[in-house]
Amino acid sequence: MCGRPPGQTVAREQRGDAFISLRARRSNWSDETRRDLRSIVTPLVWTESSLVGAWGAAALEDHRQWRKSWLRYRSWLVTAVILKSIIPRKGRERLVVGLTAGTTAAGILLVLGLSAQAGCGSPGDSTPCTRVLFIGNSYTSVNDLPSVFAKLARAGGHRVETGRATADGARLADHATSSATIAAITSAKWNIVVLQEQSQIPAIEQFRQAEMYPGARALVAMVRQAGAQPMFFLTWAHRGGWPENGLVDYRTMQSAIDEAYLAIAGEQHAAVAPVGYAWQTLLEQEASPGLWQDDGTHPTEKGTYLAACVFYAAIFGESPEGLAYRGNLSDAEASKLQEVAAATVFGDLGKWGLPSSQAAPLRQIRRNEMAGALGFEPRIT
Repeated sequence: MCGRPPGQTVAREQRGDAFISLRARRSNWSDETRRDLRSIVTPLVWTESSLVGAWGAAALEDHRQWRKSWLRYRSWLVTAVILKSIIPRKGRERLVVGLTAGTTAAGILLVLGLSAQAGCGSPGDSTPCTRVLFIGNSYTSVNDLPSVFAKLARAGGHRVETGRATADGARLADHATSSATIAAITSAKWNIVVLQEQSQIPAIEQFRQAEMYPGARALVAMVRQAGAQPMFFLTWAHRGGWPENGLVDYRTMQSAIDEAYLAIAGEQHAAVAPVGYAWQTLLEQEASPGLWQDDGTHPTEKGTYLAACVFYAAIFGESPEGLAYRGNLSDAEASKLQEVAAATVFGDLGKWGLPSSQAAPLRQIRRNEMAGALGFEPRIT
């Protein structure tokens, strides 16, 4: 659950050690065998937590499919045990290194899910393609936000490719030291890398300074070093706030989250996708818009669709109004969310660090809802 308090994340290496210890007791493995296999199991465990820990109940079928992939993936360990028993001692080091590299690479491909989201076609295609990597946790993976964004983009005539590096409860500080996330950043020529923090950390000043800001700074540097542009995913607050820490209701918590993201984005001269602002706009217009799941923190399909519309407007500089892709929403619901996203993003482009003078508007936008909306094409690197 992405909303769990900081400090409760169990080290993935400890999970790997626990797995090895269990097998070792059953199989009477030597210390040497444990050491060799630990180097293989660690990337496996990280990949498992990334794949099967990030999906909520709303994406149960996807969870099951990934679980099947993980069970097939774990067979690598069985293969390693068998080969280790028959390969001479001299060749074991090469075996361990080879299997570790192979499993880590396979894990990265599974986490990114590039095959399912690829849309840039052949390298020789001259049409511009926008590549977006999403880094975060279940706020991003529940309902598959990258996929919803990609479908909206294609409905608007854009060629896109999306990837994601997500893990349940992951903080930006976790991603900044994760070998899989670091490899994901350099795995493709991303144009934009989206950074999403754990849901509660931005709301508390102490947590921002100790965890969010250092992690964000490290990731922004990596993203720019890789030739991409960072974009912060300004998230929504919990429906009931966080009373245990003085955030008595939704609006109080949302205000604190807004402050945190805008501060680090301003410091780093990075863009912001103001999803939390869009949620608040809709909440001011409708008493029960149905954005949260029953847990009061994760998004419904409607909440994810609104987030995707905000990303569409922020990345392409176009209003999502009129896009044909509507997911499982009614025409009226989708149209309303498209309208709210456009009004939020184009209402104050400067506040979100988005360009305002690169090109003429790409879509007619009603002046009484948005002012100064100017389109732009994302940088292609």
